[in-house]
Order: sequence, then structure tokens, then C-alpha cells
Amino acid sequence: MVSFTVVDNVEGDGMGSSAGRQLCAMCIRHSVVAQGVLTWAKELAEKSDFITMVSYPTISPCILSLARLICRYHPLTRPAILDISLVFMGHSNREISHRKMQSIKEQCLRLMLWLTTQGLSLAVISAVQSKLERGGSG
Repeated sequence: MVSFTVVDNVEGDGMGSSAGRQLCAMCIRHSVVAQGVLTWAKELAEKSDFITMVSYPTISPCILSLARLICRYHPLTRPAILDISLVFMGHSNREISHRKMQSIKEQCLRLMLWLTTQGLSLAVISAVQSKLERGGSG
């Protein structure tokens, strides 16, 4: 199991903090680090074997939470975060409980709804429409 803590309040989070808190602090304070994390997350999520990994059910919510945090502090990353949420929406794994997969997809939907309130409504609607026209794949 792999997971990390995602926190919005990073005041005083120094070297004594957990790795998750340090990652959050660096993503909030440095847009370059945030962009690097998003690149890593998208590449990881697009790998065909990612959804079969044992760590998928625990790392996916962490990645989506970190993406939400990044898009709050770095508005120019929002299109990349939409892409990541669409990748996660396309995941399906019968070995993971239906409840867990549904929870991850609900988190993606909440992230996309939040993006619509932040000025990406046309992009979100277009992306979802395109995904539906392709039959939900891709």
C-alpha cells in the first residue's frame, strides 16, 4: 500500500514533516514542482499496468487530491488537471471493489465540477462530450 497525506495548510512544514506534507508544500510554493508532479501523475495514470498495481486503490485518491490542491494555487495547470481526471475516469479494474472504483470516479467528477466553477466549463463539457461520443474509452 502506498499513500501520502495531502494538506492545504503547509505553514511551518519543514524537514521534520512527512513526505506528503513536504510534497504539498513544495507544490503550493513552486509552480515548477507542481507541473512536474502533474507530468508524473499523468504518465503514471496512462500506463496500462497502473490500474492493476496493488497500490492503485490507495495512491489514486492521493494523486487526485494533490491535483485539486495544485489547481487551487496554480490556475494555469487546470487544463492538465482536467486531462488527468479524464484519464482516471477511464480506468476500470474488476479486481478492485466496485465501491472503491466508484469512489475514485466520484472524486474525478468532483474535481471536474470544481474546474467548471473556475472557468473551464467549456473545456470540461467538451471533454466529457468527446469521451461519451467515443464510448467512454480513451
